[in-house]
Amino acid sequence: LSVRLRLMIMAVIFVLPLLVERIHNEQIDRNDRIEAAYRQALSLARQGAATQNEILVSLRGILQSSASARSTFKFPNADCDQFLAKIAKPIPWIQALSVADLQGRVICSSFPGALGLDISNRRHFIGALTTREFMLSDYLLGTRAKIPIVTGALPQIGDDGEVASVVLGVIDLSWFAQIANDFVAPSGNMLMIDGSGIVLAQYPNGEKFVGHNFKDQVLIQNMLNSSSGLVIEPGLDGVRRIYGFVQLPDT
Repeated sequence: LSVRLRLMIMAVIFVLPLLVERIHNEQIDRNDRIEAAYRQALSLARQGAATQNEILVSLRGILQSSASARSTFKFPNADCDQFLAKIAKPIPWIQALSVADLQGRVICSSFPGALGLDISNRRHFIGALTTREFMLSDYLLGTRAKIPIVTGALPQIGDDGEVASVVLGVIDLSWFAQIANDFVAPSGNMLMIDGSGIVLAQYPNGEKFVGHNFKDQVLIQNMLNSSSGLVIEPGLDGVRRIYGFVQLPDT
């Protein structure tokens, strides 16, 4: 062997362990970054769920206060409209507060377009009457205001201990985008689905997906089959991402 070739072989022998160590360290660093991304995705999902849960808890409290005030003061329906409007106005995620009689007819509301609406066949209304508990609806497209909504229903108990009416609070799901904006990176994605796989809210570009059922998609199947977890799957837009997901409490 020539002197030059011998020197080259010696150089390779000297560099090779450093190269192997560098590759090994890069692999460890890559694994650490992936693990950190997993933790961040699940943490963001939990933060989003906690924020949404705060809204549901707040809605229940608002309905309880409204039912108590209506039972205590017994004001006429015209005054009831104004009372509910004052409560709903400063709360950006409330689309409407309403009261329905036992026949399921909306008799007063902060949203004038809801007056006279028949909700007697809605499961959340029937559930509130029969269980005398707070009920949350499935995804709905508003009958009068054509926006995606979820409705909470709470029975108003009269002086005789019987249900006198049902107080309703409508959550405008377009507010979800403003919540998601606080959590999601520019290339990220956040969505909320119901138990049947219908997209309730999506950020960004929610208008393309809201109201559609994606239960056959692998990502959605993973979400429906577990209360929380992590997956690497294409999103609704086809972009493969790390998704952390968690079930909203009491839904």
